[in-house]
Amino acid sequence: MRRALLWVGLSLCVASVASAQIPSATTQTGSVSKGQQKVFTFTPPSFGQVTVTLSWDTQGARLLMVMACGTSEAQTYGIAAGLLDRFARFESGVIGGEPCAIALSTVDQTANFRLHVIRSGDQFLTPAAVGSVALVEARDRSFLGDEALRVLNRVMIQALR
Repeated sequence: MRRALLWVGLSLCVASVASAQIPSATTQTGSVSKGQQKVFTFTPPSFGQVTVTLSWDTQGARLLMVMACGTSEAQTYGIAAGLLDRFARFESGVIGGEPCAIALSTVDQTANFRLHVIRSGDQFLTPAAVGSVALVEARDRSFLGDEALRVLNRVMIQALR
């Protein structure tokens, strides 16, 4: 009887873990100073929601970030900025298989940052999908990186007004 109860309990635990939602996340850290821009890219494995969070250490710094996705025609999917709490975040639906770029910069002071992207929503992700999302520093002069920087520059001009 004890073995049967133990077996049922273990079966329920395994079933719960197997059906739990596994988020796909990746994080980049670094430093950005005035006049410097960083661009990171990733390709979501399937349609869904992504949450992008940027935090930094310098209290007076105003950081901005934008996300653009697409192959031959890039679309802006999110823009965020922060100052007082050193935190900026946005959530956006993305198209699976379409590459995305996140560009960030500071309007004024140098700051160390932490950029975190997590695939969220109600999708169930397999362990294979978790491993297939990678936030990497963009190559120079890449189409998508350049598009994200164009949007970032327009936003920075507005922020400086």
